[in-house]
Amino acid sequence: MVDLFIIDVKFISPKPSQRLEESFQPDATIAYLKQQPGLFRVFPVGGSLFMDNTFAYHGIASIGGYSPAKLKIYQTMLDSCMYKGADPSFPINMNMVNMLNVKYLVLEGQLPEGRFSLANVDQGRKRLTYLNPAALPRTFFVKKAIVAPNQTQVFAELNSARFDAATAAVVEKPMPQDLTSPDSTSAEITEYKSREIAIKAYTSSPGLLVLGEVYYPAGWKAYIDGIETEIYKTNYILRSVIVPKGEHTVTFKFDPPLYSTGWNLSRAAWGITLACILIGLWQIPAIRARFSGKRPEQAAAHG
Repeated sequence: MVDLFIIDVKFISPKPSQRLEESFQPDATIAYLKQQPGLFRVFPVGGSLFMDNTFAYHGIASIGGYSPAKLKIYQTMLDSCMYKGADPSFPINMNMVNMLNVKYLVLEGQLPEGRFSLANVDQGRKRLTYLNPAALPRTFFVKKAIVAPNQTQVFAELNSARFDAATAAVVEKPMPQDLTSPDSTSAEITEYKSREIAIKAYTSSPGLLVLGEVYYPAGWKAYIDGIETEIYKTNYILRSVIVPKGEHTVTFKFDPPLYSTGWNLSRAAWGITLACILIGLWQIPAIRARFSGKRPEQAAAHG
């Protein structure tokens, strides 16, 4: 009990650390990024900067940061793809960066000219923010699906110079139908919550819609116009669905069966507990007399 008290009191009654708050003070980079509209992520380039949680602290989506409970597939992607670009002079795999909706790269140095444009200079922190014009939106259609049945082949495709995340997606099982390259497509996120994402999508022919969120089958489900559809593991860490021809509403919901079961059991347990409390209170003569209009001794006699 003493051991639990020493640890738990820090979480039950959190006390802000002045030193911690000072380390997360907004700087010119944070101020600039918070002013930018739309859904996007940032890529903090560099060892210590990549592990920094300052962006998350200020509500800026980042592909970096530290967590002791990170997803294995994401860490595997970082180790196997992120820094294995096809261009020897630029080792970052920009296909991975682009498909993760990275609009800005932040680093304490310079990037090669021509591929990026300088968007902001933070003189205080000595950090540069570059705009990535090739960043893909959070959700987008691709023209074709490449089937790679095992992890080795998946990484070979993702690290290949011929792969283009804007037009192709690597999936790990055959598609149930042939997908042609649509002549016209559009996809717009209309609702974005932690447990639900809604997309207004249109495609001139059946197409594969990629969502730039981590593939997590233990809870996430997808629906097209209210009808559940299969989610495909895409580009090793993302998810996609096949959208029929025409305009549709695609919804992703986090609805794990175990959570619902636990929630229902909790509500049932509270109901049983309340019933037991009421039954117990009814056994007290004074309370029974108050509701029956009898004196306590009469209520006790008729108990």
